[in-house]
Amino acid sequence: MAQAESSIQARIRRGDGSPLVTAGDLAPAEHFVDGGFRPGKSVRTMDVVNPCDGTLFAQVPEGSVEDVDLAVTAARAARATWGRTVPKERSEVLHDTPYGLSASVWTENSRRGLDLPDRLDFGTVWVNAHLVLANEMPWAGFKGSGYGRDLSVYALDDYSRTKHVMHNHSR
Repeated sequence: MAQAESSIQARIRRGDGSPLVTAGDLAPAEHFVDGGFRPGKSVRTMDVVNPCDGTLFAQVPEGSVEDVDLAVTAARAARATWGRTVPKERSEVLHDTPYGLSASVWTENSRRGLDLPDRLDFGTVWVNAHLVLANEMPWAGFKGSGYGRDLSVYALDDYSRTKHVMHNHSR
């Protein structure tokens, strides 16, 4: 189902006048469970609102208790086989995704905890933690998760361009 262009999407344009972000750029508005996108059991949706100006950016399905139960059941089933998968195969699976927002590494092996983040192509990597954010560090995504460094001083580089201009005043 195609989404109508929101007012924020309509205002953000590329140099040629086309929208910078369109509904086609967004992941499907469905739940990601058991390796694929699927519609939720509920017909209710939640608004995703631009925090800068309060405009509607997208609508996503609201998860029901049944949706959560399906996700937990799938995760428990996958845990058994994933736990027996060797690290090299796990890495290949992780890198095969078109997204790269964040990853969590859980390990009792200190060396592995230090080595793995460098080999993971994700904008944020936590080791033995999840969703711990520091204001001075970027919240960023790689690949299809977008490019940005919001919530940190690194965002200034993304929202500005440096240009060198040399002017000969003798002419």
